[in-house]
Amino acid sequence: MNEKILVLYASKTGYSKKYARWIADELDCRIARADMFDTDYLMYYETVIFGGGVYALHINGLKAITKNKGWLRGKHVHIFACGATPPRQEDMDKIFRANFTHEEQKRVRFYYFRGGFCYEKLPATDKALMSLLKMRLKYKKSLSEDEAGMLNAFEKPADFTDKRNIAPLIQAVEKEIKNTLHSPMAIK
Repeated sequence: MNEKILVLYASKTGYSKKYARWIADELDCRIARADMFDTDYLMYYETVIFGGGVYALHINGLKAITKNKGWLRGKHVHIFACGATPPRQEDMDKIFRANFTHEEQKRVRFYYFRGGFCYEKLPATDKALMSLLKMRLKYKKSLSEDEAGMLNAFEKPADFTDKRNIAPLIQAVEKEIKNTLHSPMAIK
C-alpha cells in the first residue's frame, strides 16, 4: 500500500464515494471519509486527493480539509467534484473559482466527474430543497435537456458514474510519483 497518498471524500448519495474507492483501488492507497478524518494527519501524506458532490457550485465537505490553511504547502493536491450534469468547461470553471482562492487555484489540480442523482438517498433537508426545484421544473413551460433529465431523475434515479473518468487523475498522480522518485532530492 502506498502510505504517501490519501483519498478523502464526502458523499451524500454515494457517487463521490464510488469514485473515491475506484481511485484508492487504482493507486493502492488509504481512503477515508472527510468528516471522520483528523486533518492534523494530512502532514504525513505527499499527495492528497479529495472528492465531493457539487451543490449550488460548492463542493460538499471541502471545508473539512481547507479549514487548515497550511494543507496545500508542499503537497500534490487533486480535487474532484461530482455532479449530475454532463461536464462542460464553463460549469467546471465556475465550480473551481467558487471553491478555491486565487492562490489555491495555482496549487490544486481539479477534475469533474459525472455522478448521478437519487432523490431517495438525500438527507431530509436536501430533499426539501430539491422538492422546491422539482415543483419549479414541473411548472416551467420549456425545459432544457438538463432540466428535463433532472425532472425524470426524481422518479428514476440516474447513475452516470464511469470508472474511465478517473483516468486523468490517476495518470497525473502516477506521473508525480515517478517524478518524485527520479528527482535529485529523492536519491540518497
